[in-house]
Amino acid sequence: MNTKQQLPIGISTLSEIINSHFLYIDKTEVIHRLITTNRRCFLSRPRRFGKSLLVSTIKEIFLGNKELFKHLWIGQDDRYTWEIRPVIHLDCSTFNNSTTETLEKSLNLALDTIAERYTINIEKATSPDDKINKLISKLGTGLKVAVLIDEYDAPLLKHIDNPELAQTMRDVLSSFYAT
Repeated sequence: MNTKQQLPIGISTLSEIINSHFLYIDKTEVIHRLITTNRRCFLSRPRRFGKSLLVSTIKEIFLGNKELFKHLWIGQDDRYTWEIRPVIHLDCSTFNNSTTETLEKSLNLALDTIAERYTINIEKATSPDDKINKLISKLGTGLKVAVLIDEYDAPLLKHIDNPELAQTMRDVLSSFYAT
């Protein structure tokens, strides 16, 4: 029987690709090397190169969703320990970034939502820098925390034609990412 799987055009979450039986080229062996040999990673690739799918795949691994990987390299035998860890996943393309103030509000809201999911109170922290710092320290008691940031440059790219605003966006993001 020759069954052809559909390509996952426009789909960037691993769970949707796997659960909808779309074609997925297994890159989990490379991802395994990436997450087991590096403490920090920065990946920059051209647009439409699969960065969001990669972030989604790493997120599912760190959340321990082993069932999604049962037919993939990383899910075979005892290749990975499936150590569940807290995940802070931010997609900067979803933030309101019309001004630096709205960007900061969007970052704060995203971090507050993640804190609520983990039943952590970070209300006393007011800036995005303080919130992510507090969130990481509270989540990281005895556990490794995965911080996954997708579309990290979206607020800058939106304002590429306005150098002054792009610079202020860069300042906000630079301070946030330094944390």
